Amino acid sequence: MRSLEYRKPRTPAVFPIDFTIDGETVPGTCRNVSDTGICGEFHQTLKPGTFGILTLYHPTHTRKVEARIAHTERTLAGLTFIYDSPQQRGLTTRFMASLTTRPT
Repeated sequence: MRSLEYRKPRTPAVFPIDFTIDGETVPGTCRNVSDTGICGEFHQTLKPGTFGILTLYHPTHTRKVEARIAHTERTLAGLTFIYDSPQQRGLTTRFMASLTTRPT
C-alpha cells in the first residue's frame, strides 16, 4: 500500500524565475508557490533530480535559493527548496509571502 504524504497548499503567483545548473541558466515563469517549493514553466525540459540555484525576481529585490527538480510534466517543473538553515527558510518564506500578498 502506498502511503499518502500531505502536500502544503500552493498559491497562484506569476513572476519571472531562472534555474541555473552548472553555469547554464534556464529562464522561466513561476505559476504557483508554497513554503516548500514552486511550480515553474520553463523554456526547455528539465530533468527530475537535478540540483541548481533558483532565482526568484520580485519588483523590489531578488532571492536565490538552492532547489531540486522534483518532477516534470512537459514544460512544467515542480521545484523543492533546499534550505541550509532555519533562518534561510524564514527569509524565503517571507519573500514568497510578499509575492502572493495582495494590497487591500
